[in-house]
Amino acid sequence: MPDSITIPDQDALGLGAFGGGWSVGTVLDISSAVQRHFTVNRDTNVLRIYTDSDVYVLFDASTVATTTANTTANDLILGAGRHDIPVPRGLYSGEVDGAQKKKIITMHVLQVTSAASKKLRVIES
Repeated sequence: MPDSITIPDQDALGLGAFGGGWSVGTVLDISSAVQRHFTVNRDTNVLRIYTDSDVYVLFDASTVATTTANTTANDLILGAGRHDIPVPRGLYSGEVDGAQKKKIITMHVLQVTSAASKKLRVIES
């Protein structure tokens, strides 16, 4: 996977339009089909995801402390490459952040086919 992601000018201009800005998240090591979790920022509207391996994706309203396991039978599969995904704000049965009164949403990812040295990058906007 490259150390950086090239974003065309028209896409870069649109990043801030969704959420008023953008933030690069921590790179997730998805090697060897180990499940990883990413807590979505409460103000994020769109996730721009780059993965160099096919992954199962599941969103829920749990916290990382009470993680939900990915299910290979039902989860969305994202192919390797770049994807823009709206944050599913309909997950309102979950835990509420005390300070901002917004729901906590967690993205769970699992590599489809186990392979070494694979990463998943997330930009929130």
